[in-house]
Amino acid sequence: MIRKVFVDSDVVLDLLGERHPFHTSAQRLFSMAEQGKVEVFTSPLVMANVYYVLRKLAGAGKARDILRRLRPLLRIESMHASAVDWALTSDFQDLEDAIQYRVAVEAKADALLTRNAKDFRSSQIPVFSPEEFVNQI
Repeated sequence: MIRKVFVDSDVVLDLLGERHPFHTSAQRLFSMAEQGKVEVFTSPLVMANVYYVLRKLAGAGKARDILRRLRPLLRIESMHASAVDWALTSDFQDLEDAIQYRVAVEAKADALLTRNAKDFRSSQIPVFSPEEFVNQI
């Protein structure tokens, strides 16, 4: 069974920014996606966040090129007003995390991957670091 996993901004940035020591597990995850072993998805908000960071590091044109190359491996889930409305009344400390979580729930994710699991303590979806996830597959 292909697992459907939501990835947070930090996971995508670990891959694209080659941030060590986290790059290896992010690379393994996206390699698994390329092989059809997992379905990796995220939200438009993550794409905007990643672009913002990459633009500062590499410039706007290069940031867009990098995201265009990644795009075939990364499904972008729709983000609805209901996710924002839910986040505004949730017990999440960080509004962005709450929105991401709600997008993952609405998309029926099997897991949420982040390096900040503590921010998702009240999650109804299993939360893993990329390293934990790839090691269990």
